[in-house]
Amino acid sequence: MFFSNTSDVIVVAAGTDSERRYEVVKMDVIADHNHLWQKHKATLRYVHEHFRHEFDWFYKADDDAYVIMENLRQYLRRPEIMQAYRREPMQMGHRFNLTQDLVSYYIVDDSLEDIWRSRWERWVFNSGGPGYVMNRLYMDSIVSILPDWTCLSDKHSEMLPDDASISFCMMWHDVFPWDTRDHLGRERWHSDKPKGVFFTNPNRADYWYVQYHYHIGGVRWKQESAAPDSVAFHYISPPLMYHLERTLYLCRAGDDVPDVAAFNAKYGLAIGDDVMVYQDMPQRKPAQALAEKPAVTQASGQVAGAANAKR
Repeated sequence: MFFSNTSDVIVVAAGTDSERRYEVVKMDVIADHNHLWQKHKATLRYVHEHFRHEFDWFYKADDDAYVIMENLRQYLRRPEIMQAYRREPMQMGHRFNLTQDLVSYYIVDDSLEDIWRSRWERWVFNSGGPGYVMNRLYMDSIVSILPDWTCLSDKHSEMLPDDASISFCMMWHDVFPWDTRDHLGRERWHSDKPKGVFFTNPNRADYWYVQYHYHIGGVRWKQESAAPDSVAFHYISPPLMYHLERTLYLCRAGDDVPDVAAFNAKYGLAIGDDVMVYQDMPQRKPAQALAEKPAVTQASGQVAGAANAKR
């Protein structure tokens, strides 16, 4: 998905009607999990060549991400970002810190690893699952350095995760992921579903998710886990996408929608009973499940929050 400060264009959904409508381009790469970095490099080059001058911001996410577009827009309009996005490369999302055992596994070239370790102790990157947003200067920089030795350009690195790889490339040019937490340390981007974000115990030292947050602020849970203006979540199943969409944008206190049929009739939808019930959540009475509006400032026209851009 690519968008500017004033308009949105979504390019998503391989093999669907949306794909044909938006003319998603098939890249000449192997589209499997063993060629993530190769696939992402081809995508970056194509997007930069064809859309570089049309958009201010470029967003990459997996197809099981859910993005609250109004909160993303509002975050990118913060004064510190507006002052910087035309002057420096910027990438924002949910930060991870790669564990040391994986550093050695990912950097295949021993001499490159030696140089890296002589300069840094941490490999911080934005999780690709919920997505990360890049400005135009970031796109300029990453595309120009993709052939470099320090950008994991050897054939054996094609299988590396694209989110870790892109940050590895940019750190050689002193560009690092922004800290996108709010003033209380609560995350805006989330690399898990809402339930996981809320219940992940930060004291579970053996859990990879906790380990990936060492030395970058740690994990917060329960009421301290998520900022009220949260932007994105990961591992969102289709039923949960419908649930989030309905809760954030459609359900309001006092709504005359006692059942799914009435809900469909009111909003012009055709949603089945099974889809609207998220089985992994405790069942509650409809009156208890009504939600308030999301913490957003409305942009020019309401945009649905399921923004997916798997490459």
